[in-house]
Amino acid sequence: MNNKRKVREYAEKYMSYVLFICISSCFVALMLSAVIDSDFYSLFIILFLTTTVSPLICIGLFTLIEKLIKIIKKEKQ
Repeated sequence: MNNKRKVREYAEKYMSYVLFICISSCFVALMLSAVIDSDFYSLFIILFLTTTVSPLICIGLFTLIEKLIKIIKKEKQ
């Protein structure tokens, strides 16, 4: 039961990081669109997907899957 709580806390922490990066990417795209007179949505998508969230999702999912596998192995024993 304690391991499930740890996984839940880890997932909540990871999702808060993703939310923070999403909001910061939105602000950066808003500032860039005002400065260079470009489309806000295209800048936001470029910043959000290519520079921040894609690597975080890959790293986060990999470590989350590792932890879940360890917890499942411990429960089977």
